Amino acid sequence: MIIPIRCFSCGKVTGDLWERFLNLIDSGMSDGDAMDALGCKRYCCRRMIMTHVDLIEKLLKEGTQVPSLYMARDKRLPRLSAPICFSLEASGVVGIHPCVRSGVLQYGAYTSASELGQRIVSMLNC
Repeated sequence: MIIPIRCFSCGKVTGDLWERFLNLIDSGMSDGDAMDALGCKRYCCRRMIMTHVDLIEKLLKEGTQVPSLYMARDKRLPRLSAPICFSLEASGVVGIHPCVRSGVLQYGAYTSASELGQRIVSMLNC
């Protein structure tokens, strides 16, 4: 969703390269030349940039509402046009998916939320 700050293999900072990479590609430069211009010489760092899928931009454009943990546990389920559920487990956020049946928000994804998950949901409180 959001480009990782560091390369998974070597630890080089890659988080600041994504926007510059997109600008170079938009200006007509090839992928390899853009990577060279950014200083990405190692194939592990190139992989971090080349295989990144920028889902956060697509999710932000949707403008969907994320219900609070309190509303989901209290079973006062709001009717939303296109809500999003965060599937949470002890390890943290597992995934983001639509969770609507007949226009009613399903609250099962919130029942096993860990303390970390509860903090994430409370930050996104509507």
